[in-house]
Amino acid sequence: MTYCLTSFTNPNGPAPFHERGRYFHLKPYFIPTATPAEQAPIIALVEQVLAAKATGEPTATLEADIDALVAARYGLTPAEAAQL
Repeated sequence: MTYCLTSFTNPNGPAPFHERGRYFHLKPYFIPTATPAEQAPIIALVEQVLAAKATGEPTATLEADIDALVAARYGLTPAEAAQL
């Protein structure tokens, strides 16, 4: 299981990041795995983005397609994906 740092606090007030006495709050974080077949469409789009950037073509549509595929892998709704 992977965990994500959500916040940290210091009971003595604000302090430099390295100071002792902080309390860290961790929560489980899901990182999906993808088979090669699931990775292939994303890889193809990334290669198209790189080729387009090399020639100065716009890439916004391709990048939006990548975002949609990645959001789907994480199980995000369109509303949740729009907040990213």
